[in-house]
Amino acid sequence: MKNVNTFEEFLNENVRFDKRSLKQKLEGKVEIAKKAVEKWDSQIYKDNLATIEKAAKTGVLPGSYDSPWHVQGEDRREDGFELFNGRNAISLAEEIGKVIQKYKKDEVSSSSIPAAGGWSGTMRSTVGGSIEPRVNFNNGKNNFLIAVTVGGGISSSVRQQIFTELYPIFFMFDEYNGSNGGIMVSYDSGTNYDTFGLKCSFSQFNQGFAGQIIKSMS
Repeated sequence: MKNVNTFEEFLNENVRFDKRSLKQKLEGKVEIAKKAVEKWDSQIYKDNLATIEKAAKTGVLPGSYDSPWHVQGEDRREDGFELFNGRNAISLAEEIGKVIQKYKKDEVSSSSIPAAGGWSGTMRSTVGGSIEPRVNFNNGKNNFLIAVTVGGGISSSVRQQIFTELYPIFFMFDEYNGSNGGIMVSYDSGTNYDTFGLKCSFSQFNQGFAGQIIKSMS
């Protein structure tokens, strides 16, 4: 994996996370969706374009955290991604931290859920109940640059609220492409914990800067 190495790379103007900025992000996705229609002239891409055009007008993000909207049409980026520019990673981490702190009161030391299939219905499994910031996190299926993990001991309604609030925050740095995936909003569910964040298969933060990001989220 390629490493993003220096703190100095993150010192420029940071992105904003207000409604106007989200609308501008969606407007940018419209241009990408138009490229997909030009390339493939398929009804699927025409429907996607109509969806994202509506979203850009209303400022309402389509999809949901467990089914995030990925707009086809963007080519592989050779000039770098927005997450790696200026203070963007730190700014994102600070916004994530606000959400984590909001729901810290809902953490529990542990809880129990029915054991995995094949066990008696009376058997239960103990699971954690924490909300954890993640950087360079591999959950066995995917590599997340920045993410939040919610333990299975936390109620599903609280988990949904957390991830729903995080969705537009993460989306500000979604730069999905069809060649290598780019940096994309992604959700993984599991028995003991769920993870939501920005997935990337080819880059990660170096250890020192990862620590800075974790600190900003905590």
